[in-house]
Amino acid sequence: GPDLAHGKPWRASSAHLGYLATGSGQQLSDVGVFFHTVEEAGPWVEVDLGADAPLSEVTLVNRADGVPALAARAAPLVVEVRSGDSSAWNEVARVEDVFDTWSARFPELSARVVRVRALRTTFLHLERVELR
Repeated sequence: GPDLAHGKPWRASSAHLGYLATGSGQQLSDVGVFFHTVEEAGPWVEVDLGADAPLSEVTLVNRADGVPALAARAAPLVVEVRSGDSSAWNEVARVEDVFDTWSARFPELSARVVRVRALRTTFLHLERVELR
């Protein structure tokens, strides 16, 4: 199906110098990422779908500028969701290893907000978050 994140608002836990902490859509910077946090404990980016929507797959595309140490910043991480009537986050997927592109499928659920969160102190920056 179509990418539910396409054109949707997003926000990050922080913004590195020269980057935004919020936006709409995933426009890439000159280094090929749409957001870049500062180094912090558990940095995250979340996409607000605007209303509860059926979700069963997440694909993450890591920074692709060919610097392995920078790509390694995205691991390990979790994907969490919450519905419009809840403030509780539920983990739906986890990746422990460094990746270029990573996809996770899970039983369909209803989600309004999807958050990608690093599980350590690091910078976080991704090229794309796709939701289906």
